[in-house]
Amino acid sequence: MRTVVVSSYIFYCNATKETGLGHLSRCLNLAREIALISGYQSIRFFGNYDAFAYSKIKYYAFDFLPIAGPEAKCSTIICDDYSFLKNDLLELHLQGHKLCIIDDFQQYDFDFVDLIINFRFNAELFYQTQRQHCLGINFFSFSPDLKAIREEKTPIQDPKKVINTILVFIGGSDTFNVGVKVIAALDLIFTDKTFILLDKTEPRINVKNNDLQVIGFTENIAQLFRSVDIIVNGGGLTKYEAGFCLIPNCAISQTSEQHLDTLELSKHNLTYDLGLAEQANVEHLASELQKFLKIIPEQLSSFAKVYNTNSTRNLALEIIKA
Repeated sequence: MRTVVVSSYIFYCNATKETGLGHLSRCLNLAREIALISGYQSIRFFGNYDAFAYSKIKYYAFDFLPIAGPEAKCSTIICDDYSFLKNDLLELHLQGHKLCIIDDFQQYDFDFVDLIINFRFNAELFYQTQRQHCLGINFFSFSPDLKAIREEKTPIQDPKKVINTILVFIGGSDTFNVGVKVIAALDLIFTDKTFILLDKTEPRINVKNNDLQVIGFTENIAQLFRSVDIIVNGGGLTKYEAGFCLIPNCAISQTSEQHLDTLELSKHNLTYDLGLAEQANVEHLASELQKFLKIIPEQLSSFAKVYNTNSTRNLALEIIKA
């Protein structure tokens, strides 16, 4: 006979080489905030995780659930993935669970869903739903660690003088190996700077004019954010996290969906669009990066106006109410 596990909150997501780490990262942020607000110790994760993802979940002392079904009765399940099937979600609903769906691309607007979440910038303008919902950047799931960084950051007044350290973080996986091209482009336009490449594969790269550190794993990316002046990212969540921390950033998107989101942010000076990773070449990247440096003051002004430091808490409270 199976043991019945009563879990108040279950985070149902995947984090592998194929899916990347974005879904898990925002679920971890929410899990930490819900635990802080509610005091519940029964927060579990269910899904397919590689060793890197598994270690991140254990780092925050959360447990795993082998099956998200009758073994976890009457829980609130926060679902975050692009591959859920309607029937699978309906089955969880029929088992008595409350369903909160993080739905970036309006895939899961089903009548049995208790709360629809889309915290992309301007989602409230593009996402039409009759369900109970949390839409827009006022509900974005940021790590609690990033608040302190935002308070510490001093706005860059003259990019050419004060930029010393540049982080290149394409994401949990760099599908098109574009991180190497970004480093080469940066080496063409900077001298005597420090580049940090965060890449699980730890590629070997030679630079001529600058110093390079290649990091394969970090338990706390927030600590890394604290030490950098600008960030080149892969078009996913990092462009939001950088902006929240008042760190100038540009994005080279790995998917067309990410690129649409990047374009919307770039219209409002919340990132700078470097195009799609699969089309990137070193010379074009160098040219675009130089343009990016010129608009950094406008970015910083936009960051200060748009990002809400209480957005994670706002979302956690709505999930608790659900």
